[in-house]
Amino acid sequence: MRRTTLATAVAVTALATALVALPGVATAENAPSPTPTASQQSITGTAGEGTAAKASPESRAATPAGTEWVAADDLTTWTSGAFPATWFTTGGTPTFGASGATLPTGTLLAHATTGSAATDLTDVRSTVKASREGLGLGTADLIASGDARYALVIDTAGSTDNAPGDGVVLTTSATGPTAVDGTWTATLPVGTIAAGTAATLAAFQAQFAATTPDATINAYGAVTLTGTGTVTGISRNQDNTYFTPEPTGTIRVQTPTTQSSLRDPGVQVTATGFLPGEKVLPAILLPDLEYVGADQVFTADADGNVTGTATFSADIPAGDVALILSGDDSGILVSFAVTIVADPTTPGTDPTPIDDPAPVAVPVPGNAAFTG
Repeated sequence: MRRTTLATAVAVTALATALVALPGVATAENAPSPTPTASQQSITGTAGEGTAAKASPESRAATPAGTEWVAADDLTTWTSGAFPATWFTTGGTPTFGASGATLPTGTLLAHATTGSAATDLTDVRSTVKASREGLGLGTADLIASGDARYALVIDTAGSTDNAPGDGVVLTTSATGPTAVDGTWTATLPVGTIAAGTAATLAAFQAQFAATTPDATINAYGAVTLTGTGTVTGISRNQDNTYFTPEPTGTIRVQTPTTQSSLRDPGVQVTATGFLPGEKVLPAILLPDLEYVGADQVFTADADGNVTGTATFSADIPAGDVALILSGDDSGILVSFAVTIVADPTTPGTDPTPIDDPAPVAVPVPGNAAFTG
């Protein structure tokens, strides 16, 4: 079953909007800019050698503002008091791999946040629902497998000290990226809703408003209740976090990169950081946000790597474009800025002048005789 992505890679408009907001190709050597330029991540080589003789430095993932990659070293263990400002865990220690962070049973992986539970709970919705209702980007998606479920940590006293007895964890009843649109359960009673009883967020919001109106959302994240689960990525209010290895990649293109060279020999692609086994879609994003897919679709190997040659049979106009690789399940993006130049035109050939003059007719003396 295909999973909904954090970056909604299938939705061209959302993908294009995200990429335009990116820092082009984010590397340690360049500064953010709203549109890709050739100096940021173009591939250069020696003219006349066909495919470029050298590639640019490795790119980092092209990501919208607010997207981050979290590794084991970035996590803090929480036991009591205020939540740390970084991603934290409690109840177990995650292990990291190509698919993300695997949580032992009874583990919470979360990040601190603030907000009134009485007014904000019904704003939590998936990208699918948000897009369907015309509400823009989703606020709560979870790419995960196993028992990992989306979770919200509520402090009924409206305090950040997370005093014992004040903390209520709301957890989706089901797993999956759109589970936030269904029912939830709570670890403690919330008004008339008993602990462990499934109810909608609207019902929980009404009970918080009636019984503990100062309650606040102190954290969001993923939790495993009855088994292990692997968390690939999570979003909250358009902030996307991935727990997979941060993607990198290089491309090789013909120098100069002409329109026809995108058809033959195409673009050699090497990238890593995708989900094992997921489809990776190469495409070109034009300045007017038109999305032009390649003739090929790659499949990431067991380590999340892809390699191959992407060709574009469609006509690509000359100019600065972004060549992107997007994970069909994860929404993970890698982008490279490429400058395409127009194919040279063959000038017309003037007729070759004849140096010798044309022969001149010479009259024949005598009378011409006509017979018939």
